[in-house]
Amino acid sequence: MRNKLSLAAFILAACFIVSSIGKIQVNAESKNLNYIALGDSIAAYYGVEKSEGYVSLLANMLKSEEEYKSVTLNNFAHSGDDTKDLLKIINKRTAKPVIAKADIITISIGGNNFLKTLTGVFDGLGANTSAQAIPEGLSESELEKYFFEIINSLSERELAAISEVLKMPQVQAKISQGIADFAVDLPKIIETLQKTAPNARIYVMTVYNPLPETSPFFSIVEDLVNRENELIKAASGCSVVDVYSVFNSYESEKPLLSVGVHPNLNGHRVIANTHYEAVTGKKSADEVLLGADAVLTRGETISLLMDHLVEKHNGTLNLGSIPAQNVAPFADVAESNSRFSKIMSAKAIGIIGGDGSYLFNPDEIMIRADFAVVLDGVYKFIDEYGLEQAALNAEAAADYSKTDPLGGVKRADVENVF
Repeated sequence: MRNKLSLAAFILAACFIVSSIGKIQVNAESKNLNYIALGDSIAAYYGVEKSEGYVSLLANMLKSEEEYKSVTLNNFAHSGDDTKDLLKIINKRTAKPVIAKADIITISIGGNNFLKTLTGVFDGLGANTSAQAIPEGLSESELEKYFFEIINSLSERELAAISEVLKMPQVQAKISQGIADFAVDLPKIIETLQKTAPNARIYVMTVYNPLPETSPFFSIVEDLVNRENELIKAASGCSVVDVYSVFNSYESEKPLLSVGVHPNLNGHRVIANTHYEAVTGKKSADEVLLGADAVLTRGETISLLMDHLVEKHNGTLNLGSIPAQNVAPFADVAESNSRFSKIMSAKAIGIIGGDGSYLFNPDEIMIRADFAVVLDGVYKFIDEYGLEQAALNAEAAADYSKTDPLGGVKRADVENVF
């Protein structure tokens, strides 16, 4: 009888198993990590489920660390907030006692400091274009949608005219006021947090440019983003999480943003991974940052393959229920290895078997011939459990052992399987 299982437990266990944290100071008695999240809509789960936001993803990644028993997350982020709003929040009597217990604090703030001003400028220019003035009382999501509808409705002539207006000194001065507020407020925010939570490590993420380079307003927003990021990098009393640079160097074809300015699930994964590396000093086991043409190691290949297997069969397959603990570990894959859980699960279901001497060689390049053997195990597993077939059929997968068998496997090869 074919098994039909459920997936929830494995997603957390297999995706985020890592070794101990080296940079965080945790209460030695409780072994509990107190995590405070602050900021705007990006930290407030806008556009994604709560479990998919970078704050929740990071908390779950940290929960897998061996150095403490639990992670307590308190999220004070609020959609639409700018630096002045954040200052009010961290000074509230109800928030201060909670923040005081923090071991780490992450902050996502700054986008609204200039986005609000930009939308105000557009509102004032509405009478001179085919776009109508922005209605009052819109929520952040409605404002964002309306803002992009305005841009998309304008003719090339109107876009060019607005670009010129936005470059005028008096308009630039108005736009720059948000940056000036940011320059004053950010040091106050950090200083307030240091006084409230003197033992906490504070992490501030850089701001990214949500516009494509083809947008006529890209250079204007890019200038504002760079000015804020310079202020973040110059700030004392905090560590910088450089999301801006990571977004700019991202190579995968999967988009990072939804319609508008906010990250989708993929974007939140990248943000969570970047925070994880800043907090722990270690690479995440999540392979989202690898480019499509990146040649993978054996460990990276199996980790990414298991991620896709889990994602493909979400809700029907619980790899965590398969007794990986009864499978002999590889001598060269320690439990502290960030991919240990995924490699052991792959071995438990028969996808990999090692080299006959209890070694897996996780840091060696996965060659195409070995990948063909791995895929054979995947198809046997899919057939045994009655799962939906993969996109790449077994005959096509066998070609990996025939065409350039000693060549390295690329990320795109793994993604094409499902």
